[in-house]
Amino acid sequence: MIANRGNAIQLISLSEKRFAGSYREGESTVNDPNQIALDALRRAVQLAPENIELTDHLGKMLLSLLRPSEAAEVYRNALEKHPGNIDLQLGLAESYWRSQRISHALAIIETLIR
Repeated sequence: MIANRGNAIQLISLSEKRFAGSYREGESTVNDPNQIALDALRRAVQLAPENIELTDHLGKMLLSLLRPSEAAEVYRNALEKHPGNIDLQLGLAESYWRSQRISHALAIIETLIR
């Protein structure tokens, strides 16, 4: 597990270096920095699926990019492995809320309150 966490951190570091080298104003091959970060986070989650913080960070990034349906999928998949995690449940509730799936969001919140 430690090796996976180290690989995930190394991958994020490499992605940051790639971003720094690929994003030059005026070049025709400018990469989308958000997509680079998303790709790195997705890969990091694949390498360290037990790392709840990475998964939550990926979900939050998708929410910040107004991609709540994708965030909901990330949170649902993570909750299959970590069903009792409150942060993941709250992330899923927020994803549903932002996707206009209000009744699903409220059901999660009500369950957490009890």
